[in-house]
Amino acid sequence: MHPRFLVLGILLAGSLFAVKPVSRILYRISHPLASLELADAVGRGDNATIAFMLDQDVPVDDPAYLEIAAGKGHRSTVELLLARGASVNAPGRGGWTALHVAANRGRIKVVKRLLAAGADPALQTSDGDTPATLARRAKHLEVVRLLETLDRKH
Repeated sequence: MHPRFLVLGILLAGSLFAVKPVSRILYRISHPLASLELADAVGRGDNATIAFMLDQDVPVDDPAYLEIAAGKGHRSTVELLLARGASVNAPGRGGWTALHVAANRGRIKVVKRLLAAGADPALQTSDGDTPATLARRAKHLEVVRLLETLDRKH
C-alpha cells in the first residue's frame, strides 16, 4: 500500500470517531482550492456552503469575499461573512472596500448593512474615489443621498 493512502486511511478512520481537528485537516488536504470554492459560493449567495466551509476553518480574511457578496447584493451573505470575522473596512485591489463595491453597484440595502457594521464612507480607493463618488458616477442617486447625509453629519 502506498504510504499516502495509509496516512489517508488512518485520518479517515480517526474522523469516523468524530475527531473534529482531523476532519478539518482532511478537508484542507482534500480541498486545496477551498478559497476558490468559497469565492464561488459567495458569488452564488450559497450561505449553507459558506457556513460549512467556514466551520472547516477556511479563512475569511480575504477582502474579496465581502466585496463579491456586496457587489452581487447578497445582504444575508454579507451578514454571514461579517458575523464570521470578515473585516468591513479591509481594502482589496485598488483600495476598494465592500462599501465601494456596493455603492458603485447601487446595492442600497448592502450599503446600509455595511454602514451599520462600521464601514467607513470616507475611505478612498487608490484613485482617490470615495463610495459616494463612485455611486454618483454610476448614477445611483439613492446611495449618493445616503452617503452624503452621512458626510454632513460628520
